[in-house]
Amino acid sequence: MNATTSRRLAAVAVLLAVPALSACGVNFSAQTDQQYTPADGVNSREGVVDVLNALVVSDADGTGRFIAGFTSNTDVDQTITGIAGVGDDQGTGVELGDGDFTVPARGFLQLADDESTMVAVTGEPVVAGYYVRLVINFSDASPVELDVPVVDVGTDFEELPLPEDVTLEGSG
Repeated sequence: MNATTSRRLAAVAVLLAVPALSACGVNFSAQTDQQYTPADGVNSREGVVDVLNALVVSDADGTGRFIAGFTSNTDVDQTITGIAGVGDDQGTGVELGDGDFTVPARGFLQLADDESTMVAVTGEPVVAGYYVRLVINFSDASPVELDVPVVDVGTDFEELPLPEDVTLEGSG
């Protein structure tokens, strides 16, 4: 084989290898095709209402504030009718404050805004660094169950108002 033929074979080999090597990141499970929100909370995009960046912010063991964003994927308003602990965390208390818990049709509700109503969470599982299993019920949509992380106030949430004077269940 002469040098020209060797070069041609090498060029053809490179041309054939390029599509095979470049296809490694191009398929249906490629990371660029998956939704990812770099945040502390957890997301659920499986129902009529998307729950975004759900977490409990706590400054003391046993008490915290549930915050999340909610997006309605339907033409009907959805109202949060209740939030409760489930499974091993069913003793966790969740108190919806007085206020509007309506997720507007095709709209957004944020529970971390200054004007949003407070959702207090109490119980032994509410400890920074752990998770609390919660179910969120809606007026006209399937419930959403999530393992919600409990995070410390830190600097990220130092301006967020937290529940005060909350008694732990069973502590009197």
